[in-house]
Amino acid sequence: MARRWWRWAAVLTAMVLGACARSEPALALPASVPGYDGPDTVQVDLVRPGPHGPRIFVQAILPDGEKGLFLVDTGAAISALSKKTAERLHLDVDYDLGFVEGLGGRAAYNQAVLPTLKLGDATLDKVEFAVDVRGVPTMVGAMPLDGILGNNVWSRFMVELDYPADTMVLHRPDTGHVPRRADPMFFDGSHIFAPITITTDADPPHTDTVVIQVDTGASGLMIAGQHGHKFEQDYTQGLEPVFGIGASELMPPSRFFQVTRRIPVAKVEIGGRTVKMIEQARWINFDGKRPVGPHGLKGLAGHELLAGSDVFLDYQGGRIALRKSHRKARTIDGNQLLLDQDVARYGDDPSRALYRARLQVALGHLDEARDLLAGLVAEPPEGVAQDDLAEAHVLLAGVLRSQGDLAGAWKALEPLGAGELVDQGEIVGAVNGLLLEGRTEEADPLAGEAVKDKPDEVASFVAQSDVRFAERRWQGADEALLQAAKLAQNPDANLLRRARIALAQGDRYGAMADVRRLVSLYPSEGMRLTSRRTSAIAP
Repeated sequence: MARRWWRWAAVLTAMVLGACARSEPALALPASVPGYDGPDTVQVDLVRPGPHGPRIFVQAILPDGEKGLFLVDTGAAISALSKKTAERLHLDVDYDLGFVEGLGGRAAYNQAVLPTLKLGDATLDKVEFAVDVRGVPTMVGAMPLDGILGNNVWSRFMVELDYPADTMVLHRPDTGHVPRRADPMFFDGSHIFAPITITTDADPPHTDTVVIQVDTGASGLMIAGQHGHKFEQDYTQGLEPVFGIGASELMPPSRFFQVTRRIPVAKVEIGGRTVKMIEQARWINFDGKRPVGPHGLKGLAGHELLAGSDVFLDYQGGRIALRKSHRKARTIDGNQLLLDQDVARYGDDPSRALYRARLQVALGHLDEARDLLAGLVAEPPEGVAQDDLAEAHVLLAGVLRSQGDLAGAWKALEPLGAGELVDQGEIVGAVNGLLLEGRTEEADPLAGEAVKDKPDEVASFVAQSDVRFAERRWQGADEALLQAAKLAQNPDANLLRRARIALAQGDRYGAMADVRRLVSLYPSEGMRLTSRRTSAIAP
């Protein structure tokens, strides 16, 4: 075992150091990583966004004493904090100090330092964060997300992630026990690298080893550049989106489509354990053209490889091990956890109704959510924001609609003006709902009011186009969509709606051109092309 370990360690160090000499990370950490105050071993619960959520989250105590929710991300060199949380904490932020890189591209690096951050009984001092990073979500379903915790936090510990037991154990360096069946791991100050042995699902199978990043924030298994050539006899090729840090939700999804290759996988060996949960590995940057992600990216071993194991990441000792969990299996649903914490803290405070209703919907407790929302809109507590009240009306309508109470859903929306429906993302649904019920005389003025109240919003003109289409006013429908595309700064917006208008006018060639353009831009959309991008109004 010792000979095997040191042989791998030598190969790993040579491969990673060679790569680092050619490419410096966008954000490097200090050569010496500070420690923390607390006991040698700290146990913290891992939280999921649902009963079977793949990614793992953790609650940390922020300097104001509030609990923040963070993604556990060993693929991030530095931690990230949402703009809202930074403002609440009154942090001093230094702007435009450089950039951070991810699969989605680059994002500006704005830096702040938290004086303290607590994980269980461990207190960390002076933790550096990137603030308001494009591509980092602020919500995970119904749960507000404060940010991500990256390797500038985890490298202070020997980290144990027991996925089946939803348990994180943080050990002071050199105090934790790493299983004997461990592989070498290299931490370059930004990322952790480990050897991953892949056996393809081919006839005959092919087995080879690559050294790539271990990234709990990523999904699946990704190989980049020349490292995929070891498996080039077994692959399929296609087009798919590649999202990540640096991606902007304001850009059309087509901006992130890349030609990738898929390698069928029979099994993967990582950290001394064989994993059979991965069916395919994704191979990017295979031709060197228009490379995706940070310069020098070798690949990512994501959470699917780790999810069935108790994972040990020894940053200081340079070891990674996976073993079968010996703890009792459990799942901590973050929605239920946050709901219970809110009730324990605020009791029956009616101002918490909307927050709790969101969590109840995520838990599938629709009756409880309906009762909370009905009480909120019937007797709004003093000081409730108008935007929150409008959201409560829309959420209540959605709950009632899902329970088959269409009349109740319409009644819940009645107090809202067209502008509020636009702000809540409900105007297109409301207009089409009226059209489906044959209430064109109500849909028409509602769409017109939306355009008047919110002339700079794309949804206003999409709603107006749908009304004009239902009225067989083809030219007006087309003009409204052109205005929507102009506002979106996307000439290819609403292509399927435009194709429908062309077909209604007898222009089959124009309709086919729009559909072809749509398929070329969004080749993996599948049923979404018909189920989500069109209204249900027949010509």
